[in-house]
Amino acid sequence: MAGAGAFGLCIALQAAAAGALVEVWDPAALGDNASGVAGGMIAPAGEMLFDAASAGHYPLFAAGREAWRAIALLAPPLTIDRSGARFLFETPGARDAALGRLLAAGGCGHGLAGVLDGRFALHTPDDWRLDAPAALAALTSAIMALGGVFKPHRLTPAQIDDYDAVVLAAGIQAEGFAGIAPELAALAPIKGHILRYAAGPHGGPTLRAPTVYLSPQPGGVLAGATMEAGRADRSLDAEVIAALHSRSSALAPALAQAPFQAFAGVRAATPDGLPLVGRCSHPGLLLATGARRNGWLLAPLVSQMIVSYLGGGDGGAYGAAFDPRRAFQTR
Repeated sequence: MAGAGAFGLCIALQAAAAGALVEVWDPAALGDNASGVAGGMIAPAGEMLFDAASAGHYPLFAAGREAWRAIALLAPPLTIDRSGARFLFETPGARDAALGRLLAAGGCGHGLAGVLDGRFALHTPDDWRLDAPAALAALTSAIMALGGVFKPHRLTPAQIDDYDAVVLAAGIQAEGFAGIAPELAALAPIKGHILRYAAGPHGGPTLRAPTVYLSPQPGGVLAGATMEAGRADRSLDAEVIAALHSRSSALAPALAQAPFQAFAGVRAATPDGLPLVGRCSHPGLLLATGARRNGWLLAPLVSQMIVSYLGGGDGGAYGAAFDPRRAFQTR
């Protein structure tokens, strides 16, 4: 396994639970990756409603959410918050239209929640979340308990033939394998900033508007996340941070004077917004990368698919949609 983010750790855990001898290669410290700099959103409804590239994918995202039940059983310290989400809109018409879209897609539009700070609210139990750093630690502990070994180094293409199979789940760093897996040329970077506040609620539903979400976490509220296409640096941008803080404060005025820390990570994305999952042109190498903003949401579903491939099976219902060898069309 190359990569210790959400994809890599979920795959390693399910493979180890199935009896495989697992090594996880990653030179970065735990959580020092795109999965660690993330909101931990397991949010099929929110992604469908507020991300244009995800508009038609509610059934896929719901399948990803449900797959977390199996992962949680394998990693008992892992906690999934199922408080749901409260979506906020400027007009009642926008709220009602969102409810209609959610119900038409098969979601559980739970009801209208009145007015919150001048906005019209819709609550749904569809969306879950987790604390990303804590989840990475819980997954790592569970893998080690099953005999998995962690290597604090970068796996190189030359080492692939040393293993029965290698899964490349290294996010944007997977581009380094493009010489042997040309499918990886489809990946492009998207930088994202998040803010971690020391204040705010520690529980309750996620608050979400079209340009920002607020995720209550044990240490305070997390606000995210920007989508800066084409940027692969992790430097902190003062203007981007100020704009994100302004949007967060507009959604929750109590945050205006609250202290916060800013973080930046780089995600990998494909032209159609769906990850590369499965066998590629290089024998013995499987890909699991390119989840765009939905790494935590899709990680358990992707891990089920990869473990199936490793056992000689197919990718199931989403095998063709995620096939690394598919022909891309931009949305």
